[in-house]
This record gives sequence, C-alpha cells and structure tokens, in this order.
Amino acid sequence: MEFQQLTTFAKAAELLSFSKTADKLGYSQAAVTIQIKQLEAELGVKLFDRIGKKVTLTNEGITLQKYALNILATMNEVQLVLSEAAIPNGSLRIGASESLCTYILPSVLADYHKTYPNVLLSLKTGNSNELFDLLNQNQVDLICLFGEKNSLTQHRILFEKPEPFVFLSSPSHPLSTASSLTLQDLENENFLLTEVGCSYRLVLERLFLGHHLTLHPLLEIGNTEAIKRCCGQGLGIALLPYFTAASECEKKELSILNTVPLEISLYHQLICHKQKYLSSALKAFINLYMNALT
Repeated sequence: MEFQQLTTFAKAAELLSFSKTADKLGYSQAAVTIQIKQLEAELGVKLFDRIGKKVTLTNEGITLQKYALNILATMNEVQLVLSEAAIPNGSLRIGASESLCTYILPSVLADYHKTYPNVLLSLKTGNSNELFDLLNQNQVDLICLFGEKNSLTQHRILFEKPEPFVFLSSPSHPLSTASSLTLQDLENENFLLTEVGCSYRLVLERLFLGHHLTLHPLLEIGNTEAIKRCCGQGLGIALLPYFTAASECEKKELSILNTVPLEISLYHQLICHKQKYLSSALKAFINLYMNALT
C-alpha cells in the first residue's frame, strides 16, 4: 500500500467521483482508476461499487476510509513537525574551555537565547582532553576550544580562527608609549605568568626560547583576571590573547605594547564528532559564534 494510492482513495471516497478526483489531484481519470484497482488487488477487497455512473463505497471501503483519514492526518502532522524542526528548538549541549566561558560565550549565549528562546542550553567546562571525552561519549554536541591546532581523526572542525596575542602593561609603564619594541626590549622586564603548563605561558616561553632570550617572572598567577589587575597596577607586563583583555584596553585600564609582529599560532576552534548531525539549533549556534569572532 503506497501513500499515493491512499491519498487517491481518500479523495475518491470523499467525492465519490473518479473524474472529479482526477481533476482535484491533477491525474488522468485512467490513473485514478489504476491506483484504486491496485489498492483493491493488494487488499483483496472491493472498495467501490460502480453501478452505471454512480460510485459508492462498499462496507470495506467505508472501513478503509476511516483508517485512511487517520493515516493521512498523521502523515501531515509528521510533515508539519519536521518542517518546524528547521526553526531551532530542543536542546543544545556545549562544552568549552574556561577562557571562552569567561570572555566569549556569555555574549554569544545571551544573543542565542534571545533569538532562539525555545532551545534549552547547557554548558560544560573542562580542559581539552576532558572536552574531547565528552564529545566522544555524545554528552555534548560540540566543543569550543582555544589553543594549538588539534590533530583530528574522528572529529571535524566547524570553525577555526587564529587569535592575536598582545603584550600588556599599565598605562603608566615606561614602555606603554614606546614604538616598535622588539622582544629584546622586553627581556629585562618583570613578567606576570600563568601557571606552568598553561597554553598562554607555553606561548611566551617558546617565544623567548626561540629568540634565545631569558624570561624574568615576577609573579605566577593561576587566574587571567588577577594577572590583568596586577598588570594594571604596574607590577609587570603580561602576554595574553587579545580577547581576554579587550575590554580593559578599550577603557584604557591596560595598554598594548607596540611590539613587532609575534610568531604565535593559537586558534579558536568549534569541533564536533564526524558522525554528528548538524541540527538547526547547532547550525544557528555556529553562525552566531562565527559572527562574534569575525
């Protein structure tokens, strides 16, 4: 039994005329007759009595009509639900690194909720290994990372963008007004560092090591916000991704040192599993995130 045959039967049962059914559905009358005969042959019953020019339903036809109307109504409902699925709804589970949860995601999530209020959002944080584990166990739909490029086998990158790093100081620091600073000019400065193993610190250590320079730490702090506050008080200078200090720089609470271009490659990345279906809710988030970073 085919959907097309059922549709034709239901219309013929309503109009009790094969010619009117053909006109209504855009078929030839012969096509309507063939579909009804095929349906009767498959079911092994007679659905219509054709006496002269008059068409009436048999008892079996009356029974099938009830079921046919229910089936067609259900199919219409399914089509409506699936078409509405194009409008983001349901749930969206996001995994993200701490820095992105602090500086990027709040505004993105606020815009997303305002635009798509029917999507239930959840957010989990962790380091890269923890976030990939969540992705592999399908406990999150995608992850937002900031760091070095990942070597991916069972995942795919939905979005990737390099992030500039800047040397920061207090506006009153002597170097804040200097132009064309080289790394050598910074060698004897006191640095405010993140904890050992942090990607920001690794970037700085590799940069100085690559130029055969010595790094002079003053404080080791496990919190980016604390580093910025100490930097603003003139305790030393720091190397941070621009997005973590954009607000303070705009307010002139911190100054960006005018250094030569830095050889640094850390990236914003949105990553999902290769087998993950990109729902409308997921696609909408990707677009908002990309717009926030471009």
